[in-house]
Amino acid sequence: MNRKFKKFLCILLSVICCLLFAVPSHAADEFTAKYDVTYKVETSGLTSVSQKISLINKLSNVYVTEYSLSIASMNIQNVKARDGLGDLKVSTTESEETTTIRLVFNEKIVGKDKALNFTLDYEATDLTKKKGQIWEVIIPKVTNIEEIDDYSLKLDIPLDLGRAAYLSPKPARSQPPLYFFDKTAATKGIMAAFGECQIFDFQISYHLKNTNITSKKMFITLPPETDYQKIIYQNIEPKPEDIFVDPDGNWLASYELKPKENIDIITSGSAQILMKSQNGEHRTQSLENYLLPQEYWEVNDPKILELAKKLKTAKKIYDFVVETLSYNYERIGKAERLGAIKALTDPGSALCMEFTDLFITLCRAAGIPAREVNGFAYTENPQLKPLSLKEDILHAWPEYWDEKNKVWKPVDPTWEKTTGGIDFFNKLDLNHFAFVFHGMKSDFPQAPGEDPEKNVEVSFAESLQKIKEETQVEFNLPEKAIAGFPVSGNIVIENTGNVAFHDLNLTINSQSLSVDILPPFDSRSFPINLEKTNWWQSKLEKVIVDINQYHFEKEVEIKPFFFQIGSFLTKLLFHAKNLFR
Repeated sequence: MNRKFKKFLCILLSVICCLLFAVPSHAADEFTAKYDVTYKVETSGLTSVSQKISLINKLSNVYVTEYSLSIASMNIQNVKARDGLGDLKVSTTESEETTTIRLVFNEKIVGKDKALNFTLDYEATDLTKKKGQIWEVIIPKVTNIEEIDDYSLKLDIPLDLGRAAYLSPKPARSQPPLYFFDKTAATKGIMAAFGECQIFDFQISYHLKNTNITSKKMFITLPPETDYQKIIYQNIEPKPEDIFVDPDGNWLASYELKPKENIDIITSGSAQILMKSQNGEHRTQSLENYLLPQEYWEVNDPKILELAKKLKTAKKIYDFVVETLSYNYERIGKAERLGAIKALTDPGSALCMEFTDLFITLCRAAGIPAREVNGFAYTENPQLKPLSLKEDILHAWPEYWDEKNKVWKPVDPTWEKTTGGIDFFNKLDLNHFAFVFHGMKSDFPQAPGEDPEKNVEVSFAESLQKIKEETQVEFNLPEKAIAGFPVSGNIVIENTGNVAFHDLNLTINSQSLSVDILPPFDSRSFPINLEKTNWWQSKLEKVIVDINQYHFEKEVEIKPFFFQIGSFLTKLLFHAKNLFR
Protein backbone atom coordinates (compact mmCIF):
# COMPACT_ATOMS: atom_id res chain seq x y z
CA MET A 1 0.00 0.00 0.00
CA ASN A 2 2.85 2.32 0.81
CA ARG A 3 4.36 1.80 -2.69
CA LYS A 4 1.03 2.40 -4.40
CA PHE A 5 0.47 5.57 -2.41
CA LYS A 6 3.93 6.91 -3.30
CA LYS A 7 3.30 6.15 -7.01
CA PHE A 8 -0.05 7.94 -6.91
CA LEU A 9 1.52 10.93 -5.13
CA CYS A 10 4.24 11.25 -7.83
CA ILE A 11 1.66 11.20 -10.63
CA LEU A 12 -0.48 13.79 -8.83
CA LEU A 13 2.49 16.10 -8.26
CA SER A 14 3.57 15.87 -11.91
CA VAL A 15 0.05 16.81 -13.08
CA ILE A 16 -0.08 19.73 -10.64
CA CYS A 17 3.34 20.93 -11.82
CA CYS A 18 2.23 20.70 -15.43
CA LEU A 19 -0.85 22.79 -14.68
CA LEU A 20 1.06 25.26 -12.59
CA PHE A 21 3.61 25.89 -15.32
CA ALA A 22 1.13 25.93 -18.22
CA VAL A 23 0.91 29.51 -19.53
CA PRO A 24 -1.41 31.20 -22.01
CA SER A 25 0.03 31.38 -25.54
CA HIS A 26 -0.61 33.23 -28.73
CA ALA A 27 2.91 33.64 -30.18
CA ALA A 28 3.79 32.15 -33.55
CA ASP A 29 6.80 30.34 -32.10
CA GLU A 30 4.53 28.50 -29.64
CA PHE A 31 1.95 27.09 -32.05
CA THR A 32 1.25 26.44 -35.72
CA ALA A 33 -1.92 27.64 -37.38
CA LYS A 34 -4.04 26.09 -40.10
CA TYR A 35 -6.83 27.96 -41.87
CA ASP A 36 -9.63 26.61 -44.04
CA VAL A 37 -11.64 29.64 -45.21
CA THR A 38 -14.78 29.93 -47.31
CA TYR A 39 -16.11 33.17 -48.81
CA LYS A 40 -19.68 32.67 -50.01
CA VAL A 41 -21.09 35.53 -52.05
CA GLU A 42 -24.83 36.20 -52.30
CA THR A 43 -26.59 37.89 -55.22
CA SER A 44 -27.44 40.73 -52.81
CA GLY A 45 -23.72 41.46 -52.46
CA LEU A 46 -23.50 40.11 -48.91
CA THR A 47 -20.43 37.94 -48.33
CA SER A 48 -20.56 35.23 -45.64
CA VAL A 49 -17.15 34.23 -44.33
CA SER A 50 -16.51 30.97 -42.50
CA GLN A 51 -13.06 30.26 -41.06
CA LYS A 52 -12.13 26.85 -39.63
CA ILE A 53 -8.93 27.36 -37.65
CA SER A 54 -6.63 24.93 -35.86
CA LEU A 55 -3.98 26.13 -33.40
CA ILE A 56 -1.51 23.32 -32.73
CA ASN A 57 0.80 23.55 -29.73
CA LYS A 58 4.54 23.41 -30.35
CA LEU A 59 5.30 23.20 -26.61
CA SER A 60 4.00 20.91 -23.88
CA ASN A 61 3.47 23.52 -21.16
CA VAL A 62 1.49 26.23 -22.93
CA TYR A 63 -2.08 26.76 -24.02
CA VAL A 64 -4.00 29.46 -25.86
CA THR A 65 -6.46 31.57 -23.91
CA GLU A 66 -7.43 34.13 -26.55
CA TYR A 67 -6.89 34.94 -30.20
CA SER A 68 -7.27 38.02 -32.37
CA LEU A 69 -7.13 38.74 -36.08
CA SER A 70 -7.45 41.90 -38.16
CA ILE A 71 -9.64 42.17 -41.25
CA ALA A 72 -9.29 44.93 -43.85
CA SER A 73 -12.95 45.88 -43.66
CA MET A 74 -15.06 48.33 -41.70
CA ASN A 75 -18.37 46.61 -42.38
CA ILE A 76 -18.31 43.38 -40.37
CA GLN A 77 -21.52 42.07 -38.81
CA ASN A 78 -23.01 38.98 -37.12
CA VAL A 79 -19.67 37.78 -35.76
CA LYS A 80 -19.89 34.33 -34.17
CA ALA A 81 -17.25 31.91 -32.91
CA ARG A 82 -17.29 28.47 -31.31
CA ASP A 83 -14.81 25.96 -29.92
CA GLY A 84 -15.32 22.43 -28.62
CA LEU A 85 -17.10 23.66 -25.47
CA GLY A 86 -19.53 26.03 -27.13
CA ASP A 87 -19.92 29.67 -28.15
CA LEU A 88 -17.02 32.03 -27.54
CA LYS A 89 -16.91 35.52 -26.12
CA VAL A 90 -16.32 37.85 -29.07
CA SER A 91 -15.41 41.54 -29.20
CA THR A 92 -14.64 43.78 -32.18
CA THR A 93 -12.81 47.09 -32.50
CA GLU A 94 -12.47 49.34 -35.52
CA SER A 95 -9.56 51.57 -36.48
CA GLU A 96 -9.02 53.34 -39.80
CA GLU A 97 -9.84 50.70 -42.46
CA THR A 98 -9.49 47.64 -40.22
CA THR A 99 -11.73 45.60 -37.92
CA THR A 100 -10.04 43.54 -35.23
CA ILE A 101 -11.90 40.51 -33.83
CA ARG A 102 -10.85 39.18 -30.41
CA LEU A 103 -11.89 35.73 -29.16
CA VAL A 104 -11.66 34.28 -25.62
CA PHE A 105 -11.56 30.47 -25.64
CA ASN A 106 -13.51 28.09 -23.42
CA GLU A 107 -11.10 25.19 -23.90
CA LYS A 108 -7.61 25.06 -22.42
CA ILE A 109 -5.71 22.61 -24.62
CA VAL A 110 -2.36 21.59 -23.09
CA GLY A 111 0.28 19.31 -24.57
CA LYS A 112 2.66 19.26 -27.47
CA ASP A 113 0.98 18.66 -30.86
CA LYS A 114 -2.44 19.08 -29.27
CA ALA A 115 -4.86 21.17 -31.35
CA LEU A 116 -7.41 23.76 -30.40
CA ASN A 117 -10.04 23.75 -33.14
CA PHE A 118 -12.54 26.58 -33.48
CA THR A 119 -14.71 28.31 -36.10
CA LEU A 120 -15.20 31.99 -36.77
CA ASP A 121 -18.12 33.19 -38.88
CA TYR A 122 -19.06 36.71 -39.90
CA GLU A 123 -20.69 38.68 -42.70
CA ALA A 124 -19.13 41.53 -44.69
CA THR A 125 -21.11 44.04 -46.71
CA ASP A 126 -18.20 45.75 -48.49
CA LEU A 127 -16.26 42.87 -50.05
CA THR A 128 -18.64 42.32 -52.98
CA LYS A 129 -20.15 45.19 -54.93
CA LYS A 130 -21.90 45.66 -58.25
CA LYS A 131 -20.23 48.47 -60.15
CA GLY A 132 -22.07 49.16 -63.37
CA GLN A 133 -22.09 45.94 -65.37
CA ILE A 134 -19.46 44.22 -63.22
CA TRP A 135 -19.56 42.43 -59.88
CA GLU A 136 -16.26 43.03 -58.11
CA VAL A 137 -15.06 40.83 -55.26
CA ILE A 138 -12.12 41.94 -53.13
CA ILE A 139 -10.67 39.48 -50.59
CA PRO A 140 -8.16 41.39 -48.45
CA LYS A 141 -4.76 39.93 -47.77
CA VAL A 142 -4.14 38.13 -44.47
CA THR A 143 -2.23 40.51 -42.20
CA ASN A 144 -0.55 37.81 -40.06
CA ILE A 145 0.24 35.39 -42.88
CA GLU A 146 3.73 34.72 -41.48
CA GLU A 147 2.05 33.10 -38.44
CA ILE A 148 -0.01 30.72 -40.61
CA ASP A 149 1.52 27.43 -41.74
CA ASP A 150 -1.31 26.05 -43.84
CA TYR A 151 -3.93 28.18 -45.60
CA SER A 152 -6.65 27.32 -48.09
CA LEU A 153 -9.47 29.50 -49.37
CA LYS A 154 -12.60 28.66 -51.30
CA LEU A 155 -14.53 31.37 -53.15
CA ASP A 156 -18.16 30.46 -53.82
CA ILE A 157 -19.71 32.73 -56.47
CA PRO A 158 -23.35 32.44 -57.63
CA LEU A 159 -23.64 31.83 -61.37
CA ASP A 160 -26.05 34.78 -61.59
CA LEU A 161 -23.09 37.16 -61.24
CA GLY A 162 -21.87 36.12 -64.71
CA ARG A 163 -18.69 34.53 -65.94
CA ALA A 164 -15.31 35.41 -64.48
CA ALA A 165 -13.80 38.42 -66.25
CA TYR A 166 -10.58 37.97 -64.26
CA LEU A 167 -9.29 36.45 -61.04
CA SER A 168 -6.00 37.63 -59.64
CA PRO A 169 -4.04 35.70 -58.64
CA LYS A 170 -5.03 32.71 -60.72
CA PRO A 171 -6.83 30.04 -58.64
CA ALA A 172 -4.97 26.84 -57.82
CA ARG A 173 -8.01 25.11 -59.33
CA SER A 174 -11.54 26.05 -60.26
CA GLN A 175 -14.86 24.41 -60.88
CA PRO A 176 -17.35 27.28 -61.26
CA PRO A 177 -19.02 28.47 -59.18
CA LEU A 178 -16.16 27.39 -56.86
CA TYR A 179 -12.62 28.79 -57.02
CA PHE A 180 -9.84 27.40 -54.81
CA PHE A 181 -6.75 29.33 -53.67
CA ASP A 182 -3.70 28.43 -51.61
CA LYS A 183 -1.44 30.38 -49.26
CA THR A 184 0.16 32.42 -52.06
CA ALA A 185 -3.18 34.21 -52.59
CA ALA A 186 -3.33 35.18 -48.92
CA THR A 187 -0.12 37.20 -49.13
CA LYS A 188 -1.58 39.77 -51.54
CA GLY A 189 -5.31 39.27 -51.40
CA ILE A 190 -7.66 38.31 -54.20
CA MET A 191 -9.29 40.58 -56.77
CA ALA A 192 -11.99 39.10 -58.97
CA ALA A 193 -14.58 40.48 -61.35
CA PHE A 194 -17.59 38.80 -62.92
CA GLY A 195 -19.45 40.00 -65.99
CA GLU A 196 -18.80 40.65 -69.68
CA CYS A 197 -17.56 44.26 -69.71
CA GLN A 198 -17.88 47.62 -68.01
CA ILE A 199 -19.87 50.51 -69.51
CA PHE A 200 -19.47 54.19 -68.64
CA ASP A 201 -21.53 57.15 -69.81
CA PHE A 202 -19.47 60.31 -70.13
CA GLN A 203 -19.85 64.01 -70.83
CA ILE A 204 -16.74 66.13 -71.29
CA SER A 205 -16.64 69.90 -71.74
CA TYR A 206 -13.77 71.70 -73.44
CA HIS A 207 -13.02 75.41 -73.35
CA LEU A 208 -10.96 76.87 -76.19
CA LYS A 209 -9.76 80.46 -76.10
CA ASN A 210 -7.85 82.21 -78.87
CA THR A 211 -5.97 85.15 -77.36
CA ASN A 212 -4.30 86.03 -80.66
CA ILE A 213 -5.28 88.91 -82.93
CA THR A 214 -5.23 86.45 -85.85
CA SER A 215 -7.14 83.27 -86.49
CA LYS A 216 -5.73 80.12 -84.89
CA LYS A 217 -6.29 76.39 -85.31
CA MET A 218 -6.73 74.67 -81.95
CA PHE A 219 -7.21 71.05 -80.90
CA ILE A 220 -9.01 69.01 -78.28
CA THR A 221 -8.31 65.38 -77.34
CA LEU A 222 -11.28 63.03 -77.54
CA PRO A 223 -11.39 59.70 -75.65
CA PRO A 224 -10.12 57.25 -78.29
CA GLU A 225 -10.86 53.65 -79.10
CA THR A 226 -8.08 51.35 -77.95
CA ASP A 227 -7.33 47.67 -77.73
CA TYR A 228 -9.33 47.62 -74.49
CA GLN A 229 -12.13 50.15 -74.99
CA LYS A 230 -14.81 50.90 -77.55
CA ILE A 231 -16.21 54.43 -77.75
CA ILE A 232 -19.74 55.27 -78.91
CA TYR A 233 -20.21 59.01 -79.42
CA GLN A 234 -23.65 60.47 -78.94
CA ASN A 235 -22.69 64.04 -79.76
CA ILE A 236 -19.82 66.44 -80.41
CA GLU A 237 -21.13 69.99 -80.49
CA PRO A 238 -20.08 72.06 -82.30
CA LYS A 239 -18.79 69.64 -84.90
CA PRO A 240 -15.04 69.78 -85.50
CA GLU A 241 -13.52 70.71 -88.83
CA ASP A 242 -11.49 67.54 -88.77
CA ILE A 243 -10.59 64.59 -86.56
CA PHE A 244 -7.31 62.79 -86.98
CA VAL A 245 -5.38 60.07 -85.18
CA ASP A 246 -1.88 60.96 -84.01
CA PRO A 247 1.07 58.50 -83.84
CA ASP A 248 0.18 57.54 -80.23
CA GLY A 249 -3.38 56.63 -81.21
CA ASN A 250 -4.97 59.78 -79.74
CA TRP A 251 -8.03 61.29 -81.42
CA LEU A 252 -7.53 65.03 -81.99
CA ALA A 253 -10.39 67.25 -83.15
CA SER A 254 -9.48 70.57 -84.76
CA TYR A 255 -11.32 73.93 -84.64
CA GLU A 256 -10.51 77.20 -86.40
CA LEU A 257 -10.97 80.07 -83.94
CA LYS A 258 -11.29 83.68 -85.03
CA PRO A 259 -9.24 86.39 -83.30
CA LYS A 260 -10.14 86.65 -79.59
CA GLU A 261 -12.83 83.99 -80.03
CA ASN A 262 -13.87 81.60 -77.24
CA ILE A 263 -15.85 78.42 -77.82
CA ASP A 264 -17.22 75.73 -75.53
CA ILE A 265 -17.37 72.18 -76.87
CA ILE A 266 -19.44 69.42 -75.29
CA THR A 267 -18.96 65.75 -76.11
CA SER A 268 -21.01 62.86 -74.79
CA GLY A 269 -21.17 59.14 -75.32
CA SER A 270 -20.46 55.70 -73.86
CA ALA A 271 -17.27 53.76 -73.26
CA GLN A 272 -17.24 49.97 -73.23
CA ILE A 273 -14.23 48.74 -71.24
CA LEU A 274 -13.05 45.27 -72.24
CA MET A 275 -10.90 42.71 -70.47
CA LYS A 276 -9.08 41.34 -73.50
CA SER A 277 -7.50 43.14 -76.41
CA GLN A 278 -9.95 43.28 -79.31
CA ASN A 279 -7.77 44.57 -82.13
CA GLY A 280 -4.92 42.09 -82.05
CA GLU A 281 -1.64 43.70 -83.04
CA HIS A 282 -2.19 47.44 -82.75
CA ARG A 283 1.15 49.20 -82.49
CA THR A 284 0.44 52.83 -83.45
CA GLN A 285 3.96 54.17 -84.16
CA SER A 286 7.30 52.39 -84.55
CA LEU A 287 8.23 50.76 -81.25
CA GLU A 288 11.70 52.31 -81.27
CA ASN A 289 10.07 55.66 -80.49
CA TYR A 290 8.87 54.23 -77.16
CA LEU A 291 12.44 53.60 -76.02
CA LEU A 292 13.60 57.22 -76.33
CA PRO A 293 14.23 59.63 -73.43
CA GLN A 294 11.73 62.43 -72.85
CA GLU A 295 11.23 65.10 -70.22
CA TYR A 296 10.57 63.25 -66.92
CA TRP A 297 11.84 60.00 -68.50
CA GLU A 298 15.62 60.22 -68.04
CA VAL A 299 16.39 56.96 -69.83
CA ASN A 300 20.15 57.59 -70.20
CA ASP A 301 20.83 58.50 -66.58
CA PRO A 302 23.57 56.17 -65.16
CA LYS A 303 21.47 55.22 -62.13
CA ILE A 304 18.50 54.36 -64.35
CA LEU A 305 20.69 52.30 -66.69
CA GLU A 306 22.23 50.42 -63.78
CA LEU A 307 18.81 49.55 -62.34
CA ALA A 308 17.41 48.58 -65.75
CA LYS A 309 20.35 46.26 -66.39
CA LYS A 310 19.69 44.57 -63.06
CA LEU A 311 15.90 44.33 -63.29
CA LYS A 312 15.54 43.51 -67.04
CA THR A 313 11.84 42.45 -67.18
CA ALA A 314 8.62 44.47 -66.96
CA LYS A 315 7.47 42.43 -63.94
CA LYS A 316 10.68 42.99 -61.99
CA ILE A 317 10.59 46.70 -62.85
CA TYR A 318 6.96 46.88 -61.72
CA ASP A 319 7.76 45.14 -58.41
CA PHE A 320 10.72 47.46 -57.84
CA VAL A 321 8.55 50.55 -58.37
CA VAL A 322 5.87 49.23 -56.00
CA GLU A 323 8.40 48.34 -53.31
CA THR A 324 10.49 51.52 -53.64
CA LEU A 325 7.96 54.36 -53.86
CA SER A 326 5.47 55.46 -51.23
CA TYR A 327 2.32 57.43 -51.98
CA ASN A 328 2.24 60.91 -50.47
CA TYR A 329 -1.38 61.99 -49.97
CA GLU A 330 -0.33 65.46 -48.81
CA ARG A 331 0.90 66.34 -52.33
CA ILE A 332 -2.45 65.71 -54.05
CA GLY A 333 -3.66 68.67 -56.08
CA LYS A 334 -0.73 70.97 -55.36
CA ALA A 335 2.38 69.20 -56.57
CA GLU A 336 4.55 69.56 -59.61
CA ARG A 337 5.55 66.52 -61.61
CA LEU A 338 8.87 65.17 -60.35
CA GLY A 339 9.98 62.72 -63.03
CA ALA A 340 11.80 59.42 -62.63
CA ILE A 341 15.12 60.62 -61.14
CA LYS A 342 13.51 62.83 -58.49
CA ALA A 343 11.15 59.98 -57.64
CA LEU A 344 14.17 57.76 -56.93
CA THR A 345 15.86 60.51 -54.93
CA ASP A 346 12.74 61.21 -52.85
CA PRO A 347 10.72 57.94 -52.90
CA GLY A 348 8.40 59.06 -50.12
CA SER A 349 6.89 61.89 -52.18
CA ALA A 350 5.35 59.93 -55.02
CA LEU A 351 1.95 60.35 -56.62
CA CYS A 352 0.52 58.27 -59.45
CA MET A 353 2.59 60.24 -61.97
CA GLU A 354 5.86 59.34 -60.24
CA PHE A 355 4.93 55.64 -60.11
CA THR A 356 4.15 55.89 -63.84
CA ASP A 357 7.23 57.90 -64.82
CA LEU A 358 9.65 55.61 -62.99
CA PHE A 359 8.11 52.47 -64.51
CA ILE A 360 8.20 53.92 -68.04
CA THR A 361 11.78 55.17 -67.68
CA LEU A 362 13.15 51.88 -66.35
CA CYS A 363 11.27 49.90 -69.03
CA ARG A 364 12.64 52.08 -71.83
CA ALA A 365 16.16 51.81 -70.42
CA ALA A 366 15.73 48.02 -70.34
CA GLY A 367 14.65 47.96 -74.00
CA ILE A 368 10.94 47.51 -73.26
CA PRO A 369 8.66 50.00 -75.11
CA ALA A 370 6.47 51.86 -72.62
CA ARG A 371 4.11 54.84 -72.53
CA GLU A 372 1.79 56.74 -70.18
CA VAL A 373 -2.00 56.76 -69.99
CA ASN A 374 -4.08 59.55 -68.46
CA GLY A 375 -7.75 58.99 -67.85
CA PHE A 376 -10.60 58.30 -65.50
CA ALA A 377 -10.31 55.51 -62.94
CA TYR A 378 -13.30 54.66 -60.77
CA THR A 379 -12.64 54.46 -57.04
CA GLU A 380 -14.91 54.38 -54.02
CA ASN A 381 -12.04 54.73 -51.57
CA PRO A 382 -9.43 57.36 -52.53
CA GLN A 383 -7.26 56.19 -49.63
CA LEU A 384 -6.90 52.76 -51.23
CA LYS A 385 -7.19 53.77 -54.89
CA PRO A 386 -6.18 57.44 -55.09
CA LEU A 387 -6.56 59.82 -58.03
CA SER A 388 -3.96 62.53 -58.09
CA LEU A 389 -3.52 64.26 -61.44
CA LYS A 390 -6.33 66.70 -60.77
CA GLU A 391 -7.47 65.62 -57.32
CA ASP A 392 -10.73 63.72 -57.88
CA ILE A 393 -10.74 63.71 -61.70
CA LEU A 394 -7.76 62.10 -63.41
CA HIS A 395 -5.39 59.22 -62.79
CA ALA A 396 -2.18 58.11 -64.52
CA TRP A 397 -0.94 54.58 -65.18
CA PRO A 398 1.62 53.05 -67.57
CA GLU A 399 1.51 50.56 -70.43
CA TYR A 400 4.31 48.41 -71.80
CA TRP A 401 4.56 46.55 -75.09
CA ASP A 402 3.98 42.82 -74.56
CA GLU A 403 6.04 41.39 -77.41
CA LYS A 404 4.78 37.84 -76.88
CA ASN A 405 1.11 38.77 -77.33
CA LYS A 406 1.74 41.79 -79.61
CA VAL A 407 -0.33 44.17 -77.52
CA TRP A 408 0.03 47.17 -75.22
CA LYS A 409 -0.47 45.91 -71.67
CA PRO A 410 -1.76 48.36 -69.02
CA VAL A 411 -0.63 48.04 -65.38
CA ASP A 412 -1.13 50.17 -62.27
CA PRO A 413 1.76 50.17 -59.76
CA THR A 414 0.16 53.02 -57.78
CA TRP A 415 -2.94 51.05 -56.87
CA GLU A 416 -0.97 47.90 -56.07
CA LYS A 417 1.02 49.95 -53.57
CA THR A 418 -1.94 51.73 -51.99
CA THR A 419 -4.19 48.64 -51.78
CA GLY A 420 -1.53 46.75 -49.88
CA GLY A 421 -0.59 44.35 -52.64
CA ILE A 422 -3.64 43.60 -54.79
CA ASP A 423 -2.24 42.50 -58.17
CA PHE A 424 -2.63 45.18 -60.85
CA PHE A 425 0.11 43.75 -63.08
CA ASN A 426 -1.27 40.49 -64.42
CA LYS A 427 -4.79 41.87 -64.82
CA LEU A 428 -5.88 45.49 -64.78
CA ASP A 429 -9.45 45.96 -63.59
CA LEU A 430 -12.35 47.22 -65.71
CA ASN A 431 -12.45 50.60 -63.97
CA HIS A 432 -9.71 52.33 -66.01
CA PHE A 433 -11.01 54.52 -68.86
CA ALA A 434 -8.23 55.96 -71.07
CA PHE A 435 -8.46 59.57 -72.27
CA VAL A 436 -5.01 60.20 -73.72
CA PHE A 437 -1.67 58.47 -74.40
CA HIS A 438 1.77 60.01 -73.95
CA GLY A 439 4.47 58.14 -75.78
CA MET A 440 6.07 60.30 -78.44
CA LYS A 441 6.07 63.13 -75.88
CA SER A 442 5.74 62.84 -72.12
CA ASP A 443 3.33 65.77 -71.70
CA PHE A 444 1.39 66.15 -74.96
CA PRO A 445 -1.43 66.18 -75.91
CA GLN A 446 -3.34 67.55 -72.96
CA ALA A 447 -5.88 65.23 -71.39
CA PRO A 448 -9.54 66.22 -70.96
CA GLY A 449 -9.99 67.42 -67.39
CA GLU A 450 -6.67 69.24 -67.09
CA ASP A 451 -8.43 72.61 -67.26
CA PRO A 452 -8.58 74.61 -64.00
CA GLU A 453 -12.26 73.75 -63.63
CA LYS A 454 -13.75 70.29 -63.39
CA ASN A 455 -15.29 69.38 -66.74
CA VAL A 456 -15.41 65.58 -66.80
CA GLU A 457 -18.48 63.62 -65.77
CA VAL A 458 -18.34 59.82 -65.87
CA SER A 459 -20.92 57.42 -64.46
CA PHE A 460 -21.83 53.75 -64.73
CA ALA A 461 -24.33 52.95 -67.48
CA GLU A 462 -27.09 50.38 -67.41
CA SER A 463 -26.65 49.53 -71.08
CA LEU A 464 -24.58 50.40 -74.11
CA GLN A 465 -25.87 53.08 -76.46
CA LYS A 466 -27.09 51.87 -79.83
CA ILE A 467 -24.28 51.46 -82.32
CA LYS A 468 -24.73 53.14 -85.72
CA GLU A 469 -22.27 52.28 -88.47
CA GLU A 470 -22.95 54.72 -91.30
CA THR A 471 -20.89 56.33 -94.06
CA GLN A 472 -21.51 58.98 -96.68
CA VAL A 473 -19.63 59.59 -99.92
CA GLU A 474 -19.20 63.01 -101.53
CA PHE A 475 -18.20 62.99 -105.22
CA ASN A 476 -16.28 66.17 -106.02
CA LEU A 477 -16.47 65.62 -109.80
CA PRO A 478 -18.10 67.63 -112.61
CA GLU A 479 -21.52 66.60 -113.89
CA LYS A 480 -20.28 67.06 -117.47
CA ALA A 481 -16.83 67.03 -119.07
CA ILE A 482 -15.28 67.61 -122.49
CA ALA A 483 -13.93 64.61 -124.34
CA GLY A 484 -10.21 64.52 -124.89
CA PHE A 485 -9.42 66.47 -121.72
CA PRO A 486 -8.42 64.93 -118.36
CA VAL A 487 -11.18 64.68 -115.74
CA SER A 488 -10.07 64.70 -112.10
CA GLY A 489 -11.47 65.40 -108.66
CA ASN A 490 -11.70 63.71 -105.30
CA ILE A 491 -13.97 61.45 -103.34
CA VAL A 492 -14.58 62.18 -99.66
CA ILE A 493 -15.52 59.27 -97.36
CA GLU A 494 -17.19 60.50 -94.15
CA ASN A 495 -18.02 58.43 -91.07
CA THR A 496 -21.50 59.66 -90.14
CA GLY A 497 -22.04 56.92 -87.53
CA ASN A 498 -21.13 57.00 -83.84
CA VAL A 499 -18.31 54.42 -83.74
CA ALA A 500 -14.97 54.17 -85.46
CA PHE A 501 -14.36 52.03 -88.52
CA HIS A 502 -11.26 49.85 -88.19
CA ASP A 503 -9.43 48.39 -91.18
CA LEU A 504 -11.91 49.98 -93.57
CA ASN A 505 -11.74 48.35 -97.01
CA LEU A 506 -12.97 50.32 -100.00
CA THR A 507 -12.72 50.19 -103.77
CA ILE A 508 -12.92 53.14 -106.16
CA ASN A 509 -13.48 51.92 -109.71
CA SER A 510 -11.92 48.56 -108.86
CA GLN A 511 -8.91 50.17 -107.17
CA SER A 512 -8.53 48.67 -103.68
CA LEU A 513 -7.74 51.05 -100.82
CA SER A 514 -7.71 50.73 -97.02
CA VAL A 515 -8.03 52.97 -93.96
CA ASP A 516 -6.65 51.77 -90.62
CA ILE A 517 -9.12 53.76 -88.55
CA LEU A 518 -11.82 56.31 -89.32
CA PRO A 519 -13.25 57.88 -86.13
CA PRO A 520 -16.85 59.10 -86.03
CA PHE A 521 -17.35 62.54 -87.66
CA ASP A 522 -14.03 62.08 -89.44
CA SER A 523 -13.48 61.96 -93.22
CA ARG A 524 -10.83 60.93 -95.73
CA SER A 525 -10.28 62.36 -99.20
CA PHE A 526 -9.05 60.28 -102.13
CA PRO A 527 -8.04 61.77 -105.52
CA ILE A 528 -9.55 60.27 -108.65
CA ASN A 529 -8.63 60.66 -112.32
CA LEU A 530 -10.93 59.36 -115.06
CA GLU A 531 -9.47 57.79 -118.18
CA LYS A 532 -8.80 60.28 -120.94
CA THR A 533 -11.18 59.76 -123.90
CA ASN A 534 -10.82 60.55 -127.63
CA TRP A 535 -11.89 64.12 -128.46
CA TRP A 536 -14.73 62.95 -130.73
CA GLN A 537 -16.02 60.26 -128.30
CA SER A 538 -19.22 60.58 -126.24
CA LYS A 539 -19.31 58.53 -123.05
CA LEU A 540 -21.22 58.18 -119.78
CA GLU A 541 -18.48 57.50 -117.22
CA LYS A 542 -19.66 55.77 -114.03
CA VAL A 543 -17.68 56.16 -110.81
CA ILE A 544 -18.32 53.33 -108.33
CA VAL A 545 -17.34 53.33 -104.64
CA ASP A 546 -17.83 50.27 -102.42
CA ILE A 547 -17.20 50.55 -98.65
CA ASN A 548 -17.76 47.33 -96.76
CA GLN A 549 -21.46 46.65 -97.37
CA TYR A 550 -22.20 50.14 -98.77
CA HIS A 551 -22.38 50.95 -102.50
CA PHE A 552 -22.26 54.44 -104.08
CA GLU A 553 -22.32 55.62 -107.73
CA LYS A 554 -21.98 58.84 -109.72
CA GLU A 555 -22.19 59.42 -113.49
CA VAL A 556 -20.11 61.95 -115.44
CA GLU A 557 -21.34 62.82 -118.92
CA ILE A 558 -18.41 63.19 -121.37
CA LYS A 559 -19.07 64.74 -124.82
CA PRO A 560 -16.92 66.15 -127.64
CA PHE A 561 -16.13 69.85 -127.71
CA PHE A 562 -18.40 70.68 -130.67
CA PHE A 563 -21.36 69.14 -128.81
CA GLN A 564 -20.66 71.44 -125.93
CA ILE A 565 -20.41 74.45 -128.34
CA GLY A 566 -23.63 73.45 -130.10
CA SER A 567 -25.44 73.17 -126.82
CA PHE A 568 -24.09 76.54 -125.74
CA LEU A 569 -25.18 78.26 -129.00
CA THR A 570 -28.64 76.70 -128.82
CA LYS A 571 -29.12 78.07 -125.31
CA LEU A 572 -27.78 81.47 -126.39
CA LEU A 573 -30.20 81.72 -129.30
CA PHE A 574 -33.08 80.67 -127.09
CA HIS A 575 -32.33 83.42 -124.59
CA ALA A 576 -31.84 86.01 -127.37
CA LYS A 577 -35.17 85.10 -128.95
CA ASN A 578 -36.93 85.57 -125.62
CA LEU A 579 -35.12 88.85 -125.11
CA PHE A 580 -36.35 90.44 -128.39
CA ARG A 581 -39.94 89.29 -128.22
